[in-house]
Amino acid sequence: MCEERTNLCKVITEEVTETFNEKLHIFDSKIPSTIKVGESVYYGELLLEYAPRTKACKAYQNLAKELIANEG
Repeated sequence: MCEERTNLCKVITEEVTETFNEKLHIFDSKIPSTIKVGESVYYGELLLEYAPRTKACKAYQNLAKELIANEG
């Protein structure tokens, strides 16, 4: 999870990509840090049920699609 608007996130993303790109698969999906994720955990609900229209939920769905595509 990261906040892509921050310089710290950009720097860390670049460093992780440069360091591990040849060793690990780096997914394109970036999960934004939002309060809705924490709230869904607190209330014991899936994010998909608690806040399905949030950017974080859509990012998790995109990551799932990437994982499935990477397995095939």
